[in-house]
Amino acid sequence: IGMLNAQGELHFEAIDRRKDGTTLSVEASARVIEVQGVRYLQAIIRDITARKHAADALRKSEALLNSSQQMAHIGSWEMDLTSNVLSWSGENYRIFEIEPARFGASYEAFLSMVHPDDRAAVDKAYTEAVENKSPYAIEHRLLLPDQRVKYVREWCETYYDQDGRPIRSIGTTQDITEQHIAKRKNYRLNQFYAAISKANEAIVRIKDWDMLLDEICRIAVEYGQFNLVWIGLADEVTRKLKIVAASGAAKGYLDNIHVALDADKSEGRGTASVAFRENRKIICNDFFDSPHIFPWQENAKKYGLHASASCPIELEGRVIGALTLYAGEANYFDQELSHLLCDLSNDI
Repeated sequence: IGMLNAQGELHFEAIDRRKDGTTLSVEASARVIEVQGVRYLQAIIRDITARKHAADALRKSEALLNSSQQMAHIGSWEMDLTSNVLSWSGENYRIFEIEPARFGASYEAFLSMVHPDDRAAVDKAYTEAVENKSPYAIEHRLLLPDQRVKYVREWCETYYDQDGRPIRSIGTTQDITEQHIAKRKNYRLNQFYAAISKANEAIVRIKDWDMLLDEICRIAVEYGQFNLVWIGLADEVTRKLKIVAASGAAKGYLDNIHVALDADKSEGRGTASVAFRENRKIICNDFFDSPHIFPWQENAKKYGLHASASCPIELEGRVIGALTLYAGEANYFDQELSHLLCDLSNDI
């Protein structure tokens, strides 16, 4: 009790020992409550052993990744600025996934393969490097014909004639897609671990049910960086999931949404409805290639939503609602993140 803070709460991590002698890492949030004049210590204790092991594995993976980068295949290229002819090595063609016969072998052809959102920045960086006689270095995306996105890192140096006119640029391209994805995945998981910890603190701290659900949605959006998070509770009279809490930049998406509980209605095909009926997590990683989102595709496109995941919320063994989170890109919800979402719904 003496370790409680000024708000009467306690949050800490520790190493505990099981009865069989093995150890586990735990995270605890606690507070003192009073019931009919009797004081109790109420606590939530979470096993975070897997998180700790994952962090150790990630550190080892990052060390291995750094070593692997030294052996990475890097494509080379040369740009003749007098003739506007661009020459690529075989490895460069492999990175861009294009056959030499299909490539226009010009600067404009290269720019056409750069992601539209990055094209102006890449052109500006190269143009200014040539004009300022400075090295060119940039990371950007490629948009492949099948709409896949790759991430590359480019370097180059430009050579000039005796009069200072640029005559050729020589550079390299490195595919850093896996590295970029690994960093983003690590960032997402760390952020959501933080979200769960903050949510547990809120569960201990907030006594009002409605305020608690609002705070959990806000925390999930802020730390998980989702576009939208909402919680729906079942209304058996209307046979719908009533939205009782929501947060996120895409909150307007919910204005005209009706989520039916029954499978025979089109509004009952969404991830939240299915998660409620089947009492399991449901993921839709691409709204525009899935039956789950059928009634709401246009609305999702309007708000930039591409994927969602829903987990049921239970009370005393009975499903009473669902937690649903939305991301602004397809294939956002991998297995590890999905498990964490279920952890959050279980805590609720």
